Amino acid sequence: NVIESVESLSGVHLEGPYINKIYKGAQNADFIRDPNVEELKKIIEENEFAMKQGIIASGKLGAKWCAFHPRSSLTTGRYHHQSFEDNKKPFGEYLELAKKHGTGIAAENLLIIGTIQPIIPFYCSDYGDLVELVDYFNDPDMQICWDTGHANLMRFDQATALKYIGNRLKCTHIHNNF
Repeated sequence: NVIESVESLSGVHLEGPYINKIYKGAQNADFIRDPNVEELKKIIEENEFAMKQGIIASGKLGAKWCAFHPRSSLTTGRYHHQSFEDNKKPFGEYLELAKKHGTGIAAENLLIIGTIQPIIPFYCSDYGDLVELVDYFNDPDMQICWDTGHANLMRFDQATALKYIGNRLKCTHIHNNF
């Protein structure tokens, strides 16, 4: 049983399939696609089970954090308020499940995909959004995972961003696109 045998794993990360082929790192380019609203809706619906299983697996592995990307309201453009509202319910459910399984949820920073027209600025591509989402829950089991590659693509001064995030930072995704 893989879950019982992988004791050194410190977290679980779910991502894709919409990443920039130019900055794909070790990702197989054959599986990278341009965002499509209908496909994205279907992926979100079908992956709820997998996301919840990832939380349960994190708990079984003894992982302190399970990282997730916040959702964006792509159907209406980037409306900050709508995206913020759209994330409250799923992250609340993830947090409740995580607590039952002895793990935490870490919301991960995203990026703006500038190679797709029109440009799609995802919710939490700004670290202020990320802090707002985490602070909404005001819970020590809902914190932040910092993706260095996403921040690099956003051209953030990472030291400034990390100081702003402060003690909310609980895990990192070291992304090799430098």
